[in-house]
Amino acid sequence: MRNVLPGVVRKMGTSVGDSGFWLGRYTVYLRAKYGDAGQELYSQEKLWVVPWRTQGWKLLLGLGLVVWVIVARRRFRAFWIS
Repeated sequence: MRNVLPGVVRKMGTSVGDSGFWLGRYTVYLRAKYGDAGQELYSQEKLWVVPWRTQGWKLLLGLGLVVWVIVARRRFRAFWIS
């Protein structure tokens, strides 16, 4: 349990682990209690997760391969025709 004062922003982080490929659309749910009577607050937010820090090198490698194939085709075609 953590206290949050009015007018103050408190960031609370969490993690789900580093295993797996977490690409996709997810729904995040919040359930919090506040006040002396223990009133409950519910909220949900939809977000996209793109693991660019762990999987970005694969995207760059694939993009480089596509560029190389395009350039190699042009060179091969120019060499074959002349």
